[in-house]
Amino acid sequence: MVAGAFLAHSQPISPTLDAFLSLRADHWSNGAGHRDERARATGDTLREDRYPDRHGTQFSPSAGFVWRARDSLRIRAAAYRGFRIPTLNEYYRPFRVGSVATEANPGLGVETATTADLGVDFTRPRWQLSAGVFETVLNDAVANVTLSSTPALTQRQRLNLDRVRSRGLEARFAWEPTRALKLTLDYLLSDGTVRRASVAPLLVGKRLAQVPRHNASLRADWRWNASWSFHATARAASAQFEDDENRLRLAPFLSADLALVWTLQPGRRVTLAFENLASARIETARTADGLVALGPPCQIRLGVIQNW
Repeated sequence: MVAGAFLAHSQPISPTLDAFLSLRADHWSNGAGHRDERARATGDTLREDRYPDRHGTQFSPSAGFVWRARDSLRIRAAAYRGFRIPTLNEYYRPFRVGSVATEANPGLGVETATTADLGVDFTRPRWQLSAGVFETVLNDAVANVTLSSTPALTQRQRLNLDRVRSRGLEARFAWEPTRALKLTLDYLLSDGTVRRASVAPLLVGKRLAQVPRHNASLRADWRWNASWSFHATARAASAQFEDDENRLRLAPFLSADLALVWTLQPGRRVTLAFENLASARIETARTADGLVALGPPCQIRLGVIQNW
């Protein structure tokens, strides 16, 4: 159960400067936690654990400003704090995928994050540019920490890492060379590393699992006429690691999607989409014994949307 309340206030400081401030308070509780295991063949009880109730209160302040330096230029900055309660799966449900077994942890602490970001938006009649830098410090981050690893079995458990830092850059450039065509380029640089981990000191300096450092996409939207439009997207991601120890590398990938949209009338349209058009190899998981999970190859989807 989660219950909360918040206050928010926005105030013009000058004709070109707006500031905002907010405060949120949340109280959470988690009760009747348990884990039961029984033999499928006989129904005999193998494990019957009951966990104490837990509760807490979290405060999440935020503040920032937007400065319209010129008609075409806007500068923004913000700082804020947030939290995340571990999920019931993270608390109580273990799971196994192939040779990787991950144990739950009913003693997990609440994650808290403190973030600061600074950005700029520049707008012209046919193009727009937005860019920003950010840094987030995540305390008590929940991670799947490797306890032991052999080719036959990798044993992990969900544990809290004392401190994780993520810093980076995000940018978007949109250009409309004609009224019918719009091109959009998005880029994200995210450098997430473990800064302190008393439960696993060897993880300090390691990159976060399943977080590529570079992500980019290029999208083209072309409206042929009032009834027909085409949408094409190319996505790319750099290499990332499947595991917390940075031993299992997932390869970079480049994929493309294509969609044709036929608007029959306002509120009704038909979409024919080709996802992962070239059946690019997208690695989604890897185990110590060499098993690699792949994303789906080209998929064709036909859909009808009716808005009433």
